[in-house]
Amino acid sequence: MPSSPVRSPGPAPDLAHRAVLPYEESDLDRYRDLQQLAYRAAESAAGRLRAGMREADAAEWLRHSLRAAGLGAFLRRPAARFGHRTAAGIRQGGAAGVGGRLLARLREPERLRDGTPYLLDGLVTAHGCTVGVTLAGRCGGNPVWDVLRADLPAYRALVLREVRLGHPLGRLGRAVDALAARHGYATPDRALPGGVIAHPARPVSEAHRLPPGLWAVSPRLAFRGVGVAFEELLVVTEDSACWLDDDLPHALATT
Repeated sequence: MPSSPVRSPGPAPDLAHRAVLPYEESDLDRYRDLQQLAYRAAESAAGRLRAGMREADAAEWLRHSLRAAGLGAFLRRPAARFGHRTAAGIRQGGAAGVGGRLLARLREPERLRDGTPYLLDGLVTAHGCTVGVTLAGRCGGNPVWDVLRADLPAYRALVLREVRLGHPLGRLGRAVDALAARHGYATPDRALPGGVIAHPARPVSEAHRLPPGLWAVSPRLAFRGVGVAFEELLVVTEDSACWLDDDLPHALATT
């Protein structure tokens, strides 16, 4: 399971009115470099995954890769989820999913095997910057994962379009839900921590548009017990928005 080739950071955001952004260009560069470094470390860890490994093994590889990259300060402990756990916390078309048998199943140890989807996840801080990384992958072939992964760029584009139109956070979440419904996918329960669509350093009412700043965006999708997700930074000004970096694994077309 080789990792993706090392990439160079993408071009700087092209925003018409930088004066309204509460960050200097050098700040954006630091965040962009850190985000690239975190995803490269996650891809390096993914390249070491092998059938038979446990979630704890994968989480340890992720911790090791992040530390090797100089990212040893964790605000969210690096973790791995395999199999049906990648879809945990996702609404499944009305199924409550609170029965004892399901909870017991979610506690069963998961091992990587052919076709198993996985998520590698962490939140790191360095040089005054904090970024989250969520890398979706699968061991061997999994056609359900392939379809979900191929659709991630559409959700990324939808989030950007909604923010640029100045729509409030609540409408942004509903737009993501609506697209997922058209695709037949499940989306996160927003009462759960994993269900956050966007979060800044401070809470913002869902009735208001995103204020200028850097926002961590983390959509999640699931279908038939397979989940995919990503987390990355969105640059928002008073009248526009762009992704901090277009050269990330989930932003690239699948081959």
